[in-house]
Amino acid sequence: MTGKLVGGGELICDGPVCLVVGELHARLMKRGTESQCVFDAAPPVNHQKQSVDVLFHSLAELAPLQTVAALLTGMGAGRA
Repeated sequence: MTGKLVGGGELICDGPVCLVVGELHARLMKRGTESQCVFDAAPPVNHQKQSVDVLFHSLAELAPLQTVAALLTGMGAGRA
């Protein structure tokens, strides 16, 4: 699996894992028939910026019937 740093405007397709750096929220939006990754400087959500809630909500709005998402962090006492 490969990864790359992204800065916004990339089209979403099969390929590398996209890594977002900085304090911007990542969202997915439609651009014509394509899906695009965009970033914004909105306030923190649940005290987090970047917030996976923002990303997951945008994905659910973009493709509500095709969306399955999971977040595995390894954080917390249980390391779950």
